[in-house]
Amino acid sequence: MTPIPTETLARLNRLPKYLAAPERDLAWLARHPPKQRDEWVVELAEASAEYVKLVRDHESDQYLEGNIALSLLKLAVTCDRCGEPIPTDLRSRFSPQEHSLMTRLEEYVMLDRLSPEELAESVAPVDLARSAAELKALRSDTIAADPSIAGDVVLGVRRVIRNRLMRIDETVRLYVSTIGAPAFASNTGPVITMNNMTYNNWGEGVQFVKGGQLPMQVSSCIACGRMLPRISPIDANVSCPHCGTINDPNPNQG
Repeated sequence: MTPIPTETLARLNRLPKYLAAPERDLAWLARHPPKQRDEWVVELAEASAEYVKLVRDHESDQYLEGNIALSLLKLAVTCDRCGEPIPTDLRSRFSPQEHSLMTRLEEYVMLDRLSPEELAESVAPVDLARSAAELKALRSDTIAADPSIAGDVVLGVRRVIRNRLMRIDETVRLYVSTIGAPAFASNTGPVITMNNMTYNNWGEGVQFVKGGQLPMQVSSCIACGRMLPRISPIDANVSCPHCGTINDPNPNQG
């Protein structure tokens, strides 16, 4: 199969891309009159129907699919929040679990609204760590495992979560560059992790691991000098993630 022509994709994705954007959150949609939201629903439904016909003879486009689903889900949840009848095109399209998922995602809308610099100034490191843990658990446990959440919704929501985690990672790097990895590790522990998951990539030399209570010690690699995580028990050898050197925490004992 051949890809959908670029011009057609751009036309079909004009409104879905606009409404799926982070700045078009539920509060923004709620400020618009019901008539405007109804018109958007009709236009999105038409774009969806045309896309379904196109993919019979062309390759699917996950970006467009995710944008359409996310935009329609936003509109359905907004109607519900505003106490308005859900448009016919949306009434049976989304499950209660998908409505709940959209509501949960709105709890982290600050990550869309603030820059990494603003987040570093206004959000405590431990709260940022908790948000990342919850978002990762939402992605791996709820989205991936719940069959009542459709594939096109998953495409849109995973992109939202990925972008928010990237924003958190940028903020963590600011924290680490300002206060150092040891202080950052101290400020973020103990961190409540969700479902005993593993969370990595919190700035150089910082890791979250299984267990919930996360006492950490951070030191420099004896070979390359770069920061490395040291996880209790403190007498365990630590492999440097940068050069692979095994660091003995007690070189003079034995």
